[in-house]
Amino acid sequence: MDGGPVQEGTSIHVPEVPGNITYTLEFWSVDGFGNEETHHVETFTIYGGTGILRMVWGDSDYTGISPCVANNTAGLQWEIRRTGSGELISAGMDGCPNWSGVDDVEIPVSYITNTVDIFWYDAYGSDITTFYNVAVTYDGEIVRLSY
Repeated sequence: MDGGPVQEGTSIHVPEVPGNITYTLEFWSVDGFGNEETHHVETFTIYGGTGILRMVWGDSDYTGISPCVANNTAGLQWEIRRTGSGELISAGMDGCPNWSGVDDVEIPVSYITNTVDIFWYDAYGSDITTFYNVAVTYDGEIVRLSY
């Protein structure tokens, strides 16, 4: 791996990494008579670390104005699920009276995307905003979702 010493066996152990690391693997087989097949080379990436999904009511993060200022009845519930499998990654809620309108949710880095459902309400009604194919692709990334 990565031009290092030849290793025998059927598995590779890679240490946990804080970010995305790309490796090059050269592999081949040798039979009991010493016949060696053509070498194959593959490049792969290990995804590691975490990032943030930042769910923002309007522009609360830019203006600093909480939705609680206009009315004291506002909030949200969220669900973050893996696209395809539906595996629940995170769920939670927030709301007035002391809510800023911004919620940061830490999720693992992955090439698999997520579907984010935000169920929000205020004094005038409620609605659902859905974001499709949302991914955190590198350690420390912040993905902003404004609803």
